[in-house]
Amino acid sequence: ITNADLVIGKAAITVTGNSLSTVYNGQDQTVGGFTVSGLLGSDQVSDLSGINAGGATARNVGSFANTVSVVDQTNYNVSGVAGALNIAKANASVSGTVTNLTYNGLTQQQNTATRIGFFANDAITITGEASAKNAGTYTSALTVSGNDATNYNISISNADLVIGKASATVTANSGVVTYNAQTQSINGFTAS
Repeated sequence: ITNADLVIGKAAITVTGNSLSTVYNGQDQTVGGFTVSGLLGSDQVSDLSGINAGGATARNVGSFANTVSVVDQTNYNVSGVAGALNIAKANASVSGTVTNLTYNGLTQQQNTATRIGFFANDAITITGEASAKNAGTYTSALTVSGNDATNYNISISNADLVIGKASATVTANSGVVTYNAQTQSINGFTAS
């Protein structure tokens, strides 16, 4: 009689970190956990030990790894694949406000631009509204800055500040004189 061995090799399984693709919302967002592919028979994820997903939490736009840590099991060789938290930019817009004013001798400012799509408490600064003193048409050159500006796809629409001419009346001076056989005159004017 010659005996021989029964050799049962380990099967392969893959542990993949969960992924989440989402859009920036001004808050922390999180992905965690993992899935396992390749388990055989009645084996379950709960039968595995020493396998974990680190998870990922982030607020700003970007890609953040959900890394898995794995160890080989009694019956399985284990490979790990990281997942990811992917946060895409949100859409927002800034629109200049058409502003019609009349010349008043002072520098005048275009009305505040309208913002749409930005989340409350985000660090966003809008500059570039037109300002001018003299009559004419002046177009805004809006820009958006601030620590949270990079979390948005921003569309900008500029608009005009229109300063119309003021009305003025020039009145020639009048006077009453008595005839004196000489040429007489009245000079000057008033403006209002």
